Amino acid sequence: MAIKVALLGVGRMGKSVAKKVLGDSELELVAAVCASDAPEVGQDMGVLAGVGECGVKVAALDALESVLDGAAPDVAVDFTVAEAFLDNLDTLVSRKINLVVGTTGLDDERPAIDEKIEDAGVGAVISSNMSTGVNYFFKTVGDTAGLLGPGYEVVVVETHHVHKKDAPSGTARRIARILAEATGRGVRELGVIKSEDEAQPTSGVINVYSVRRGEVVGEHKVVFTSAEDRIEFFHHSNSRDIFSAGVVKAVKYVNGKKGVYSMKEVLGI
Repeated sequence: MAIKVALLGVGRMGKSVAKKVLGDSELELVAAVCASDAPEVGQDMGVLAGVGECGVKVAALDALESVLDGAAPDVAVDFTVAEAFLDNLDTLVSRKINLVVGTTGLDDERPAIDEKIEDAGVGAVISSNMSTGVNYFFKTVGDTAGLLGPGYEVVVVETHHVHKKDAPSGTARRIARILAEATGRGVRELGVIKSEDEAQPTSGVINVYSVRRGEVVGEHKVVFTSAEDRIEFFHHSNSRDIFSAGVVKAVKYVNGKKGVYSMKEVLGI
């Protein structure tokens, strides 16, 4: 039997996820919801995703409870904004719906979110980046930082399209936390710069910079610099399909599970 999926958020990522779900015989898209004043309300989700009519009309967020009760999804995929996700969390877990959460900006609330999910006896995969490649990138730069030791200064630079609201990205913050754990250093978020050439290391701290340019899907660079050399790790996302492919893996992984997981568990790394 196919896993029933509800989609919360129908922006760029939501459309990409819908396309993947609609193309997977193991999954069934049963609901899609977005902000009540969004122009997508009432439109067919398949049409929005570019794959033709699927029969699922996008509903307004203020009808979330009735939508969930009618569709009875097994897993809800959330790509909204932090405030909306926090507002909707009780509604979702009270109905025993498992979650895949790609919404960013939740770091400060994670202890309370995780506790609520565990207390409700449901399962969730929560990750700022669902890409398989990026999650291997996380592991690689963390391992490298631990091996190189204190002789190297570290800079993180993320580049995204000009429409992205948060800076730094959730992925960049995750990279910085991994590097901080590996090195014992603090993190400084230094805001948006015009070019990555402006990014400079500071002794004893991990500097994080953001660049906003054109329609860049996502780029993340970690630079280790010593007096003798410079080592760079770089990940470039060609399309949002890399994220939505990871979402599909996460949906299949979390279905029927309890507890809070990351993509590390999903990918077995």
